[in-house]
Amino acid sequence: SGSSKATSSGRSAVGSSNSSVNYLPPLSPYKVNSSNNAVNGSNTIINSSTDSSNKKSITHVNIPRNMGGRGRGKPSQDDAYELREKEIVHAFSSVRGSASMSAGQIYLQVEEFEHVTKDLCGFPTFFTVPLYKRICQQFGNGEAIVTLDMFTRFWKSEIEPFDPSDRFFRLVKSPGEDSIKKDDFGPFIDELLNSHPGLEFLSNHAEFQEKYKLTVITRIFYQCSTGHNGRITARQCRKMNLLDSFLFVGQEEDINKVTQYFSYEHFYVLYCRFWELDQDRDYRITRDDLMRYNDQSLSRMIVDRIFDAAPRPFGRNEPLTSLSDSHKANDTSPVGHDDYLSYEDFIYFMLSEEDKSNEVSTRYWFSCLTHGDSKLSFMEMRKFYSRQLHRMQSLGHEVVPFEDMLCQMLDMIKPKNSDFLVVEDFLQSECCQVSGSLFDALFNLTKYLQFEQRDAFTERTKREDEFDSEWDRFACYDYSRLAMEEEAREEEAMEIDWVTIDDGDDDDGDEFMPSREAPF
Repeated sequence: SGSSKATSSGRSAVGSSNSSVNYLPPLSPYKVNSSNNAVNGSNTIINSSTDSSNKKSITHVNIPRNMGGRGRGKPSQDDAYELREKEIVHAFSSVRGSASMSAGQIYLQVEEFEHVTKDLCGFPTFFTVPLYKRICQQFGNGEAIVTLDMFTRFWKSEIEPFDPSDRFFRLVKSPGEDSIKKDDFGPFIDELLNSHPGLEFLSNHAEFQEKYKLTVITRIFYQCSTGHNGRITARQCRKMNLLDSFLFVGQEEDINKVTQYFSYEHFYVLYCRFWELDQDRDYRITRDDLMRYNDQSLSRMIVDRIFDAAPRPFGRNEPLTSLSDSHKANDTSPVGHDDYLSYEDFIYFMLSEEDKSNEVSTRYWFSCLTHGDSKLSFMEMRKFYSRQLHRMQSLGHEVVPFEDMLCQMLDMIKPKNSDFLVVEDFLQSECCQVSGSLFDALFNLTKYLQFEQRDAFTERTKREDEFDSEWDRFACYDYSRLAMEEEAREEEAMEIDWVTIDDGDDDDGDEFMPSREAPF
């Protein structure tokens, strides 16, 4: 990716009112250089200056999922304490210790603990501080330093009996709990923000550090918490290879290459889209706000269903404790949760809307269409499609009858029952990539018309590009658009500043130039 530096100050928001944060996040230092890139018909950013071996301007790296991860993994026999004792003792005694000191006297301070975190325990280096504090909390008896004796007990209790995935799960979750909750990730993302070179430019933007953290955590729960109850179990943690994702982001200097959860560009796209809709700056998206999404491409019927039936990241009935609520601490208006979307809710919506080819988004939209029912009837589909027909007629598009649309979609999806659809029909491996077209046909007119007018060249280009998902492709394109718009605004602002300076010089000259006329 391009290496041009972004300005450290955020963009001012026009007309912002009741918010302490009145500007948008800074662009990534690795932002796309608009002068060297072109956007082709498949929404893929192509760098015209690179050779054929590296066609894209941004290299996206994704972590493969362990879809067979069920049950508990087997602990490694190589991590038995008897086999690692010499290495553990050396890690402590080589820094501070002597033959006459006991295991309770040999200790490491937190700044000396990174080698233990990475090489002995197998965690990312930015886990050092949370790991150190956890050992002190569970094995320190009030001590604030980790001794060799404390670490030995930690190893036998938390490392030796478990495989790497379970070790990660047990470290992140709170002691005594059986699942990871939202706040459990906070200390680890804080340390990532403090130490990762790709996020260093955010060090002077504490408010956007918080929003980046919230975005990463919400994206993790979107993928892992299939019950949408604000909890991640050990099985879910193993299935989604969470540890591998954290290990990779700790090793990769370009944060934007880690497209799973951590990409700053993805955060930028999500937050800017939320900001564009939230015109009154109350950190709430109303139904009318959401109707404006993507130039009013969604039908009113599906917008109402999103508010009434769509899964929420941390449960629909739990009190909201998100960052967005901190901006509404003094707001006593009687607004229910179903009357607005928080930032976290919007993340769920947008990830599902821009990539309908995965299981999470498929279940999201199926819940909206059926209002929690297990079957999608043709009558319900006709009701949704009638809104699309009306919009086609109003906008002067060629009208596609419901029967023709339904026949085309059923040929692609091939449901097991001829009278209704179930969510498993959409999740069949042979039709997962196209089943989202039915959702678009029912409530997103813009994407449905694009599907009807698609051409073979564009589809082939999309299949051959390097993006791992529709979301990665969309986010890359949208970030490039936002970056280009920001560059244009900066250039325009500089021109205005120069004009203002020139006008000021002229005014000064008129004001202080002595008169050449003789006084009367």
